[in-house]
Amino acid sequence: MLFGLFYQDAAGLVINWTKNGEEFTGNVWGSWTDLNENGIRPFHECEDFDLDGSYEEVEYFGDLSDKFDSILWFDSEDLVKSVILDFNHITLLNTTSDDTFNWNTECTDVSGSDVTLTWIFESNDDGVNGNAGLAGFAIDNIRIDEFTFEDDGTYMNNVTGLDALEKTTVNVA
Repeated sequence: MLFGLFYQDAAGLVINWTKNGEEFTGNVWGSWTDLNENGIRPFHECEDFDLDGSYEEVEYFGDLSDKFDSILWFDSEDLVKSVILDFNHITLLNTTSDDTFNWNTECTDVSGSDVTLTWIFESNDDGVNGNAGLAGFAIDNIRIDEFTFEDDGTYMNNVTGLDALEKTTVNVA
């Protein structure tokens, strides 16, 4: 399982980025806020102020993230969820290494990188939900804003008529 969890059907966000010629990959968990204003930590560590195993600066963006540290979208019971992901303050599980022992949770910054986002839907083999063609995952109205102090221009790419089994790449330039 890509996400290492045992949900019946789940979707998550994977990011690949290239920065200064190095290539990285990771599973996105959400964004972080630098509460104590000490910047990015050595090794891009997330901070656990009270040592309870929970990162106080991280806002997880999965379903039920208001109750749990949820990083996946799954049975949202027909609810619509809006998520804001700050690429200057992104929280992820860095899975770049082939050795899972070297995978680390990071609170980092991917600004100035070439970034590819991939939403992945996984289903178990129970024959009931996604793998039986009965459930799915939809993303609508993706908006990428670049926050700078000057006008960066306006970019618009419409995607229509995309079927469930089809793939497309949208380049924003």
